[in-house]
Amino acid sequence: MQHHEPKTIVTATPRAQASGSTFPGTQRAGCSGLFPTFVGLALLLATTLTVAADTLTIDHRFQLASVGNPTISPDGNWVAYTISRENLEDDSSNTRIWMVPLAGGTPVPLSAAHTSSWSPRWSPDGRYLGFLSAREGGETQVWSLNLSGGEAVALTDTPQSVSSFSWSPEARHLALVLQDLKPAHQAALE
Repeated sequence: MQHHEPKTIVTATPRAQASGSTFPGTQRAGCSGLFPTFVGLALLLATTLTVAADTLTIDHRFQLASVGNPTISPDGNWVAYTISRENLEDDSSNTRIWMVPLAGGTPVPLSAAHTSSWSPRWSPDGRYLGFLSAREGGETQVWSLNLSGGEAVALTDTPQSVSSFSWSPEARHLALVLQDLKPAHQAALE
């Protein structure tokens, strides 16, 4: 019987555009070295598996987490991001929003473990973090979390799902991308 040395496997897939550019949906906010910071963050947060080189299976894939959607706070002190995990047993996935100081530190979960939340977007003043979530079997809506504390609050209540959103500069309005109305949605409006 051959003995194989265990190997450590770490995955991270940051999506940088051209060299020196920021990630989609982010601003530099006066920070230099964003790419190495995010790669370091992704490597720290990615699930690490120790397996023999010739025994990697599909089950191992479902033990890995995917880090994505980094967005830097307006003051440049925090980065919000998502971590997605897949569950092979019930064929589902779950995405949570986290934040961590840009200078490094302990990650803080911002969204509930049992409900998927994605597409974090800082309000222009940095007091709120908006995100998308489909809660209690409903359509995907924009939710907001006051970073001073409290529960997430729904900002929209549209009959069809929200695909994307953006804050207005004064944070008083949202621009929404909505899915086309289906007959059931149209009936809800009448």
